[in-house]
Amino acid sequence: MPNKGIKTRGKTHPTVEQPTIFLQARNIHKQYEQNVILKDITLEVHEKEILVLLGPSGCGKSTLLNIFNGSLKPTSGDLVIRGERVIGKNPHSVTVFQRTSCFPWLTVEENIQFSLSHGFWKLGDKDEIREKAANALKRVGLADFGNHYPHEISGGMQQRAALARTLVADAPLVLMDEPFVGLDEQTKELMHMLILDLWAENKKTMLVITHDLDEAIFIGDRIAVLSARPAQVKDIIKVDLPRPRKPEMKFWPEFIRMGKFLSFLTEREVIKAAQIRVADLNPNALNIGVFTWIGIAPFYIAQELGLFEKHDVDVKLLHLERNDDRVAFLLRGEIDLVDTTFDQYLRDLIQEPRLKIGAFLNRSMGGDALLVKEEIKTMEDLRGKTIAIEKGWVNDFFLRYLLDKHHINPDEIRMVDAKESDVGGLILQNAIDGTVIWEPWLTNIRHLSPTHILTSTAQEPILIDALVGRQEVLMKRHNDILRLIAALFEANNYIREHQPRSAEIVSTYLGLSVQETEEQLSKIEFFAHKENHDYIDKKQDQEPLITTIAQKLESVLEKETELHYKKSEGDFFYTPLLFE
Repeated sequence: MPNKGIKTRGKTHPTVEQPTIFLQARNIHKQYEQNVILKDITLEVHEKEILVLLGPSGCGKSTLLNIFNGSLKPTSGDLVIRGERVIGKNPHSVTVFQRTSCFPWLTVEENIQFSLSHGFWKLGDKDEIREKAANALKRVGLADFGNHYPHEISGGMQQRAALARTLVADAPLVLMDEPFVGLDEQTKELMHMLILDLWAENKKTMLVITHDLDEAIFIGDRIAVLSARPAQVKDIIKVDLPRPRKPEMKFWPEFIRMGKFLSFLTEREVIKAAQIRVADLNPNALNIGVFTWIGIAPFYIAQELGLFEKHDVDVKLLHLERNDDRVAFLLRGEIDLVDTTFDQYLRDLIQEPRLKIGAFLNRSMGGDALLVKEEIKTMEDLRGKTIAIEKGWVNDFFLRYLLDKHHINPDEIRMVDAKESDVGGLILQNAIDGTVIWEPWLTNIRHLSPTHILTSTAQEPILIDALVGRQEVLMKRHNDILRLIAALFEANNYIREHQPRSAEIVSTYLGLSVQETEEQLSKIEFFAHKENHDYIDKKQDQEPLITTIAQKLESVLEKETELHYKKSEGDFFYTPLLFE
């Protein structure tokens, strides 16, 4: 049969088959008095998939699983399975716990038979119970150990017995709470393969909890990344590895790339969960807050090529996706510098007038765009439409800038606050008509949905990234920051001269293909000393270029009534860094 799709402007988008939803967690909240464990968890588990919940120790993963199996009641929120709300014990699930849950007074075979003679999955025929238990033992490689007691077999064998006891029940949902914790690496790998083989036989829906990155990638179809407590869903990552999974896949570039990406995504949450101040981890390092976007490529290049070491500066990157977090960390002194946009810097001056720019890093030349449904042809068509942005962040500003330029009142648009990682799903569900988004999200969403770019920073190059810090930090760490800028500018020059190799390096950190990364790098103009001086130097009787840009930005910010923005006075820059 021919591939059916939606024809749009000469390109065909394949029809996206929507997965069947097995389980829905709707705004699950759990707290004990004032101690919040889970905060508004909203999550979908698809039929026949393996969804992995990945999060730091103590974040609330087990609490969430106990709500899913019905042994714990949420403070608020709903659990829905196959369209029906579940109250109390979940009759659709079985659970494999962290520690082996075999009864010590029963043999291995009697433990398995117990699960078939009690509870939701009770069978009446004793012969059928014996037959199923024997088959389960054989399936997990314990056929010769049925008469042994749990203490007479190894830890790995005990876990296999617990797995057999759970999976012998005919439940459509299998919940696993870090079932391989404490096992040695070889036994753990065997258990991974056993789980995947059992899943392939009957395709039961599985939800697996872990804090092991490699385990999450190897087992899962998707990975839901949880924040530190109170747990929230930070991101959901699709694992694009073929099945059946094989141990040698762990050495594939795609596997390694995803591991690095998850490591950067989860690092901040691990630190937060451990209640360690970032600044205390390495007091001599320059701690820099960044966010996921193609413009931070020079940091990765400098790291991989040893440019920080070459320039004798110790650098620690901390991924802070929420702007509120970046500003808070900066003001508390937990980071020294932040990579942010010039418009956001102007906003942040309201909270902290001592902020100064150490250097400009890049300009978006198509890396940010207004992405809309195909039927929207002009800016005028936006009136009455629903557009997703992250309120108070760069895409919020860029949308307001575009509306202002086309004399459209923001009140004529319905703005929806949404995370970048959620926007693709909102478009596919027809919940929104468009979004302002940046790379790498921009390319991903265009691949998935029948949308087009209405306008971008290729036509409106107003978004510039800057390295920002408090003036006292810039003065105190002057020499270190000078060396940092030198390393970044060298990395920027490397990207210009070696874009294919740069794409190989950066793709590993962003979880993208090399081709996608190279395409996205071409949408960014990376700055060095010359470009910085082009922006900040006066030319004859003309104001510096950055002053003109600032005036355009401030004219938009002044119209945000909730912001109470006042034009800044004085210089934006800590000029010694660029004029030495």
